[in-house]
Amino acid sequence: MAEKELPKELRKYVERGLSETETGERIRLWDGKGHRVSSAESQFATVEQRTLTAQLEYVRLLSEQIRHCQFTAIYSFDAFARSVIMLLRMVPLADQDEQFKKDVQRAKIKTISPTGRWVGFGGQKREIVEVEVSYNFYDLFAAVRDWARRRGLLWAEQTSQFIP
Repeated sequence: MAEKELPKELRKYVERGLSETETGERIRLWDGKGHRVSSAESQFATVEQRTLTAQLEYVRLLSEQIRHCQFTAIYSFDAFARSVIMLLRMVPLADQDEQFKKDVQRAKIKTISPTGRWVGFGGQKREIVEVEVSYNFYDLFAAVRDWARRRGLLWAEQTSQFIP
């Protein structure tokens, strides 16, 4: 069997003993018979894209994070706030519905603080204020919980028939 050279862009990774590219793609080396081999024996290379799979068990991770939020709420508000932010980041942008977006906006708190300074041009004066945006983390938690309920991720409704 004639020896083949690996492509130049893959060779630089293989020579350094790396099994991944800078973008996280996995490099698999193999011989002509389909067996995985070391870099010295390789004739062929494939580059595999890493993707999310069902092995992540998204619903289980989401329910664990909700439990974590409930647990941290007992001990520390700061820990609860960080847990809710992590929970909020677990909701994919593509899955956010309009009601969820409204609930998140409703949890926003704007605080306007006057600085005591004035600015004016041509006799007009106006006060300079600082606007600080924060969130009610309990409302954010409720927004994610309600979103999960609407999507049917954490609760399942069961119907029973009673025959007299």
